[in-house]
Amino acid sequence: MLFARRQLENCLKNTSHDCHPQHGAELNEWPSRILEISEKERTVKLVAFNPSSMVMHYTALSYCWGSKEELERKPNRMTTKVTHDTYMATGIPIHDLPLTIRQAVWITQYLGQRYIWVDSLCIIQDDNSDWEVEALKMATVYSMATVTIIAASSTSCHSGFRHKGTNSKTAVDFKHLNAIDQRGWTYQEEHLSTRYLKFTEDDIQWECSAGTICFCGEGAIDQMGRNSDKTRGKIGLKSWNSIVRGFSGRAFTKQLDKLPAISGLARRYAEWRQEEGTQSRYIAGCWEDRIKGLTDLVWEVEGSDRISAVVPSPMSYIAPSFAWPSVNMRVHFHDPNTNVQPLCEVVAVRVHPMSVDKPYGMVSDGELVVRGPL
Repeated sequence: MLFARRQLENCLKNTSHDCHPQHGAELNEWPSRILEISEKERTVKLVAFNPSSMVMHYTALSYCWGSKEELERKPNRMTTKVTHDTYMATGIPIHDLPLTIRQAVWITQYLGQRYIWVDSLCIIQDDNSDWEVEALKMATVYSMATVTIIAASSTSCHSGFRHKGTNSKTAVDFKHLNAIDQRGWTYQEEHLSTRYLKFTEDDIQWECSAGTICFCGEGAIDQMGRNSDKTRGKIGLKSWNSIVRGFSGRAFTKQLDKLPAISGLARRYAEWRQEEGTQSRYIAGCWEDRIKGLTDLVWEVEGSDRISAVVPSPMSYIAPSFAWPSVNMRVHFHDPNTNVQPLCEVVAVRVHPMSVDKPYGMVSDGELVVRGPL
């Protein structure tokens, strides 16, 4: 753990690290609540989030809740309409928290931070309106945290970090898949983070805009340059095609979460495109200009020569069939200029968001109008 604290302190103090969040946040983009850690009382208490005093003083946890079967046997600790007032008034004893969350609290304390954001406790889980509002604030929660704690090897909120430790100086493959790499929500949690600490079974990994380093090969982080395709907090350096490919094959307990689970990345990507002089409407995981240019229409299920009727679709409506979120498999795009001969042109495209003020969230329906020969 000394490795983790050293990396964070180095990043915060090193003026050569361009690791501070690149985007400001409006008041309505901050989370409504956060957990305050009381070392004296050994509790975490739900408190209202105050940007003026809490920014750069909190961590955010990225973890797997667990399988549906496991959570039915042993539920996660959650804030609900019934527990909300109690958690605000007296808090929760740290020893009563599920193991993964408890360990994240300990790490937060060790890193010298006073607050931690955990989805199950900072969002009222049985209040749909609260969930819809707070879930769309993920871009701010993770990008503005001092550091994100990723429980990569943990399979559930009860399993703990499962870190065996290593004395080996052999480099660890950063592309190796951990349990968390299969889950839908955790993709944007990692990629939105300005800094993160990832706890795998065999190692502790650090990443920030200055580079990547692991405990197995401890050294000066600013001597490393392994961040070639993504810079922390700078979404534009990663193409939308690669974002979709990395995200689309992940699993969800609730399929309806698919668009909300990429909404933070979509919003950040839209901001980056505006900075680059491109303004385009977001269309259920796609972009209007890319649809009209056919780029976002020329996709296929990975490992398949063509999309067929046997491709599994979500049990509930997620997106119109021309959009990649409508199928439950990893997809990739083709370059329409080299792989497809266009026989039509897009005349119009639209979707209806479930809420007019949430253009990056769930949609109720969509329509694509094309013109071409019959």
